[in-house]
Amino acid sequence: IGVSALFEVLGDGNNTLCSLDLGSANSTGRNIIGASGAEAISGCASANTSLTYLSLAATRITAEQGTSISAGLRRNRYLRSLDLSENAFGDEGLAAFAESINLLDMASLTLSRSQWGDKGGVQLAKALLACKPPVRKLDV
Repeated sequence: IGVSALFEVLGDGNNTLCSLDLGSANSTGRNIIGASGAEAISGCASANTSLTYLSLAATRITAEQGTSISAGLRRNRYLRSLDLSENAFGDEGLAAFAESINLLDMASLTLSRSQWGDKGGVQLAKALLACKPPVRKLDV
């Protein structure tokens, strides 16, 4: 409920927040997003026009939640840096994020220590090749 409430406020006409880090310190997974939080993040990402940095590191994002969040990212033209490290969204979640990545002017993308395999890697590679301009910093 807390993450949902936070993002509902941030997505409701808030155009002053530039950087948001919800990542869990030391990979403890304390900031668990959950399904309702993923929906709220998606809504905020599609509406906010000032957020340029978002960290969701170690927030236990699942494939379903990753798909939801990436839907909001597809409509965002302002995000430049995204940290999704230390999550377990798998190939399905990575494929969803990959679809969003090639629509953004992404300067930095962090996916380190996330659990995905060959299928997700292929989708990511295709998205990175399609990025215009290209991602300038990639941490996998």
